[in-house]
Amino acid sequence: MFKHHLKRSLAVAAMIATAGFPSAAQAKFIDGGSGASGPVVSSSPAVQPVAVAPSPFQWVDAGIGAGAATLLLGSGAAGIGMMRRHRRTAHS
Repeated sequence: MFKHHLKRSLAVAAMIATAGFPSAAQAKFIDGGSGASGPVVSSSPAVQPVAVAPSPFQWVDAGIGAGAATLLLGSGAAGIGMMRRHRRTAHS
């Protein structure tokens, strides 16, 4: 019975994790075209480097926030699972 609950909890945790993290994979053609075979001809001019102002977005703070949210959701899910198991064993 414990294995069933463990598998179910892991499955729910995996579903929550995949729903929380959108897929980063996106299909693109390497040549940027429609996928037709043949030589690749580029008609765009050469790219010139441009100075860009630094972004005010703080990636470290975002990472800390994401980690805290993940920890909070995980501990909440674990607490709910333990409460449910405790209730079942108390009523049996």
